[in-house]
Order: sequence, then C-alpha cells, then structure tokens
Amino acid sequence: MPVDSDLALKDDTPMPAVSYLDAVRGVSMMGSDTSLRKILSTVHASMSASLPDITQALAQADVPRANALLHAMKGYLPIFAVDALAEEVTEVEFLSKTGTADVVAPRYALVAPKLAQLQDEIGRYLATT
Repeated sequence: MPVDSDLALKDDTPMPAVSYLDAVRGVSMMGSDTSLRKILSTVHASMSASLPDITQALAQADVPRANALLHAMKGYLPIFAVDALAEEVTEVEFLSKTGTADVVAPRYALVAPKLAQLQDEIGRYLATT
C-alpha cells in the first residue's frame, strides 16, 4: 500500500512538497486501501465538476449554489485530507451560508489551488498500484 511519501506518477514525477492527501488516515477511516480507492475515485470525478462550478457560481454571485457544492466537499474531506485543508474548506463553506460573493469569492480563491492540488494528488494515488 502506498503512503504519502511514496506517491508519484508512473513516470516517477514526485509529489509536491506540500501534500493535502492523507492516505494513511483514509485507509484507517475506510478500513482498507480498496475502500479508500473507491471513495477517492468518486471524489476525483466529483471534484472535476465541482471545482469549476464553485468558481463559476461565485463569479455569477450564486453563493447558494457554491455553498451546496462546498457543503458536500466539507463532508468528505475529513476522511482523507489533512486537517488544515478540511478546516479551511469548512471556514469557506460557513462563510458561504450567509456571506455575499464579494466576501466568499476571495476566500475561496485562496483555497481553490489547494483543492486542485488535492485532486491531482488523488489522481496520482489512484494511478499507483
């Protein structure tokens, strides 16, 4: 079973210095690497749609739509993401409950690259055997 420090693309490209995926936690919470891979496969596909949808929703000042997407993400991140990222998403999701796009969008802009990196890390993890 790969651990965070062993993650790399099949072409041996190393993971970035900062990692947002905590595969050890994920396996612990899901019970097995196979179970973690199943949820990560679903999450990877979901994030492919959700991340640009959140950006678009905030650009259109549709904060309720962004909130719904962030709320779903907030629910699954603690299973396999590092605490700092899960907490940051929780904070943005909380802001999006009552905040305007002018308040939420800049805060989401700070976390969006981290979520994109997490999505990439998930893809790399899924590419390992």
